Amino acid sequence: MLFLQLLALALLVGIPVLSLFLTRLLPIHKLGIRAMDLMVPLFAYAFYWVSDQAFYHHLLPELGVAMGGLGLILICYFLIRYRTFYYPKFFKYYWRLSFLLMIFMYVAMTISLFFQAK
Repeated sequence: MLFLQLLALALLVGIPVLSLFLTRLLPIHKLGIRAMDLMVPLFAYAFYWVSDQAFYHHLLPELGVAMGGLGLILICYFLIRYRTFYYPKFFKYYWRLSFLLMIFMYVAMTISLFFQAK
């Protein structure tokens, strides 16, 4: 269990470093891809893998419900605020907010690893 706790903390630091390194090394920043755009799928995979190893069931359904809820909240926000729905703007906001949600859920899972009964 200690190994998974340390691995979760190392991935919390390592994934942003890897993403920053890749965006600086490869010319993908010219395509408009930022480091946080790379971090979302990497954190999603790390979230799945660590939760699958540490818990009885992996926490991927909870992540799916949270991402779906984020989409619904964002749709309601656009319809209430602007009275219209513009797909490119929605996807841009959704992708950027999913980064924040992913970080929050990964940190919450990492904290729950430390308080899990052994």
